[in-house]
Amino acid sequence: MDDGNWLCSYEEERLHNRHTTCSTICLLQHQLQTFMDITFENITNTERALDMLKKFERLGIPDLGTDDKYQVILQNYGHDIEMVSKLYTKQKNDPPVARNLPPVAGKILWARQLFLRIQSPMSLFQQHPTVLRATGARPIIRNYNRVAKALLEFEVVYHRGWLQQVELMKAGLKVSLLVKAPETGEIFVNFDPEILTLIRETECMSRMELEIPPFAAALQQKRDTYKETFNKLQMMLSEYKRVKSKIPAPLHTLMTFHLAKVDDAMQPGLTTLSWTSLNIKKYLQNVLDKIADLELLLDRVNDLIEFRINAVLQEMSCMPLCSLPEEEPLTCEEFLRKTKELCISGARTLHLKSSLVEEAANELINTLLDVEVQIKGDIDDKPPNRSRTEEVTEEEGPSDPFASSSPRAGQMSGLSSPLTKRKKKEIEMLEEEAQELLSHFSHHNIDSLLKVTRNTLEAMRKRVQASSVITFLDNKSVSKQKLSVQPIFKASIFLSIPNFAMVPALDEVQQTLNKAVDSIVNVMKGVGQWSKERLSKKKILERKIAALRSDGDSENEMRETETGNIHADLKLALTAETKAWMTAFGRCCNKKYRSEMENIFAFVEEINKKLNRQIKDLDDIRIAMAALKDIREQQIPIDFQVGPIEESYAVLNKYGLLVAKEEMEKVDTLRYSWEKLLVRANEVQNELVGLQPKFRGELISTVETFAEDCDHYYLDYDKVYYSWSQD
Repeated sequence: MDDGNWLCSYEEERLHNRHTTCSTICLLQHQLQTFMDITFENITNTERALDMLKKFERLGIPDLGTDDKYQVILQNYGHDIEMVSKLYTKQKNDPPVARNLPPVAGKILWARQLFLRIQSPMSLFQQHPTVLRATGARPIIRNYNRVAKALLEFEVVYHRGWLQQVELMKAGLKVSLLVKAPETGEIFVNFDPEILTLIRETECMSRMELEIPPFAAALQQKRDTYKETFNKLQMMLSEYKRVKSKIPAPLHTLMTFHLAKVDDAMQPGLTTLSWTSLNIKKYLQNVLDKIADLELLLDRVNDLIEFRINAVLQEMSCMPLCSLPEEEPLTCEEFLRKTKELCISGARTLHLKSSLVEEAANELINTLLDVEVQIKGDIDDKPPNRSRTEEVTEEEGPSDPFASSSPRAGQMSGLSSPLTKRKKKEIEMLEEEAQELLSHFSHHNIDSLLKVTRNTLEAMRKRVQASSVITFLDNKSVSKQKLSVQPIFKASIFLSIPNFAMVPALDEVQQTLNKAVDSIVNVMKGVGQWSKERLSKKKILERKIAALRSDGDSENEMRETETGNIHADLKLALTAETKAWMTAFGRCCNKKYRSEMENIFAFVEEINKKLNRQIKDLDDIRIAMAALKDIREQQIPIDFQVGPIEESYAVLNKYGLLVAKEEMEKVDTLRYSWEKLLVRANEVQNELVGLQPKFRGELISTVETFAEDCDHYYLDYDKVYYSWSQD
């Protein structure tokens, strides 16, 4: 009985606990269901909703209604697809591009982001096939396929368009490095900014794992080289502009030929060099060297103008020609004596300074025309060559009056006639500009002389006027005025009954002032006028040597009266010093012009070898054309160098400086060798003109044969490929 009661009570307790547990589980399940409903109501993103639903599925609790939730999320996903479709339709013509992205890559990335918004949830739905088999899922799947297809087509279209754009951008690297504006003549860097955009597009396409053409990949590898070249070209142009701004206004025309050197160095960047050339660094270095030489010349010119012309003219304009008393007045005789002494010393000083300014102005002009004016020697030396040829023909015998005296003379006349005319025009223009510049500085010199005279006379006028005004002032004003202004002349008044007498008289004072003014005005007569013709370097050097010798001779004569032995030693020392200086100067000239002469002979010999080569094929034509191009590039510089070389050796020979006999013989044949090379160049040029039709026809026929061979090769290749694919 007790055991039965115990079992009954145990069974009742077990049933009660089970009922309590089931009630608790049902309550928990209901709370979990409520929590899940509230959670999904707050989640608007489809992908997050699917992730949250997957977390609830991991709990393994039955009857949570996950299938219904999948259907709800699927319907929301359908709305997302509709929203993406509308957004694509609205923005496909002008999609928003993220910052720092190129246009094509930005549009493709925009399409990929839209595709990712619909593709990620679909991949999660595919893990639950039952959801996609539902009746309401089919329209959503069709809409998904339609939108995904449109987005992929959008990406493919823009990517293909970019590939075509890459092919078109090849021409952007074949243009010249620099370009000149036709209206203003200003030079700019000719770099297409689309190339940088293409490099950025290539980087983005590579990150998106899209196809990249070989040209774009190679362009991306050389992006640092292109950017560095672009920056150096920009720096080169800005440096050239800065250096040109240093040119003073009166020197613009004379600096044209020096600027032409830089322009000639820049010319390959405007014509032949492109962004794919291999010698861009050498070109940049050459242009920068020319700009540095131009800046060095301008610095020298500006320093010469500032310190040797303007500063001296300023000193001349401030030079005193009359000493006005500051403390005690002077008698008429003392004032006139001091004024004359100052005028005499001032005339000497002004003459010396004027000569220094003239010398500096001529040195400035010679510096600017250091190369250009030497072309005058080329024209002056041509008539002797012609007469020498005529003499040879006369010795050989009478010639046909209707034929030229020699083939060389006829070719020379045809080649050098236009060159001679052009050189004459250049010489005339240079001489006119040099004369105008010399006249410009001469006017400044005259203005300084007039200014010093005007300032002196004005100071005397103000002093005399201030002294006379003192009489009409009151006592206080007189005391203040006397502190700053003192009378010029000392005069005394005597009582001569029944009159007063002043010594010196007013007429005598007036005559003293007139004589002082005449002395001041006549100072200008003691200043020598400038030479109307420009002084060459040789004349300036001879003038300096003559002045040095005259100064030395005068100094020696003065010392000879004092001590006889010192005179001989000093004269001997000065003579030895002058000879040593002349020897050192001649040695430097000989070294410089010997190297220039050797370079010219080496150039002539090298070009002669190329021009004397028999023309058989296109390689020979290419070598001959390159040689003719080198002659055209070096013709003007060599023409400018031949004259100074001949003049330098003539000066060395004139003053008895030691020069090797071989060098003198080379100098005698320098001009003949150069002119002979020009004649040979003219002959080769005529020969190339005659051979042009033959080689042109051969080249056209060869290209046609090559095109036919290529067509046959393509056909054979297609046949073999087709048969291989059939097998």
